[in-house]
Amino acid sequence: MAPHVVGDPGHVAGHNALDATLALAVLRWQPDTDYLDGQQVVTPTNEVVSAIGDFTSGSSFDPTSWVRNTTSPAAIDGGTP
Repeated sequence: MAPHVVGDPGHVAGHNALDATLALAVLRWQPDTDYLDGQQVVTPTNEVVSAIGDFTSGSSFDPTSWVRNTTSPAAIDGGTP
């Protein structure tokens, strides 16, 4: 069976709840990664932040590229380090 891909028009019907949960998941920040304006991540210090503009992250987290979130995300992917 092929893996479920969020947004794939060929995925099995009935997975809308899974799609919604994954779409709301906030991933951990990663180095050398493209981020879009407003995209949320969990920082190395476990804060939820949003990107300020489109950019590619460097090898270490740069807090000047992010603004702290005032709302809680629906889910955080990756757990606690």
